[in-house]
Amino acid sequence: MYNDLMKRENNKIWSFSELDFTHFETPINNVEHAMSLAYCHKNCEVEMHSHNFFEINIVVKGKGKHLFFNKEYDLRIGDVFIVPPSFKHSFINMGGLEIFHLLLSDAFFANYSSELKQFTNYVSLFEIEPYIRKNIKDTLLISLTYNERNFIFRMLDNLLYAQSLTYTENYAVYNYLVVSVIGFLCSCLENQKFQKTSTATQKNALNITIDCMEFIQTNCHEDIKISHLTSRYHLSRTTLLRYFTECAKTTPNKYLMTCRLNKAKNMLESTTLSMTTIAQECGFFDATHFTKRFKSEQQITPLQYRKSITTNTIS
Repeated sequence: MYNDLMKRENNKIWSFSELDFTHFETPINNVEHAMSLAYCHKNCEVEMHSHNFFEINIVVKGKGKHLFFNKEYDLRIGDVFIVPPSFKHSFINMGGLEIFHLLLSDAFFANYSSELKQFTNYVSLFEIEPYIRKNIKDTLLISLTYNERNFIFRMLDNLLYAQSLTYTENYAVYNYLVVSVIGFLCSCLENQKFQKTSTATQKNALNITIDCMEFIQTNCHEDIKISHLTSRYHLSRTTLLRYFTECAKTTPNKYLMTCRLNKAKNMLESTTLSMTTIAQECGFFDATHFTKRFKSEQQITPLQYRKSITTNTIS
């Protein structure tokens, strides 16, 4: 089934500003100024695509399948999963599939980063779990309980109502409701982190890898060594590397470099800081080391990358 969809793939990359919500039942006002958008997609069937924004998906009714890279997941009411930017995926309706989509632009994260970072599991939910799910076949991260479903469905109803209102002051209220939804999902994640994995050993490996990746991402500007990680998790070097490599399909050192380069790209895009300052903030030895590693991964220098981003923004 996945291969059939890939053959029909149109390689469409949706941007936040291109989305058309005029045909949805609940009106959406001020779309041109929106930092986040919410809608309920009935009889959800979407061919392979990607987009340049984060998407929270909550299964409200019915059943179906989610195709994520080369993996196929069964969908049931209460399943929750995140699709990051540039991750190809599709939905198949197997019977009344209804999914609540919550779309989050870069502007949303920029404006509410301080609030979001207060939530335990925020990094795991948005960054690490999708990365893990891309690399290994496992059940979806969150499957809401009956009480959790009832609670969040009321939150989603309020979200849609707030989005439909027209007065400007309401927009801030709407976005704080979005933040509240994210906070609730983070708390749900804490209660059921990978509890449906195949074996106790796999659950332990996944939980340790997730925590390890979050630690690396949060502290990527520091000089993190394998010995620090083995002490933190009371594991031998061999066991830690085996867990990490099996779950993340990379090594801790390579993931550390990925986190540093991603942080550097964000700083190149959003600040005018010098290469020396960015190098220091991201854990590189100096600007020369930063430029060398950046060009090795991106095939262009950091200055060329910043110039390309500026040119695209202006055009």
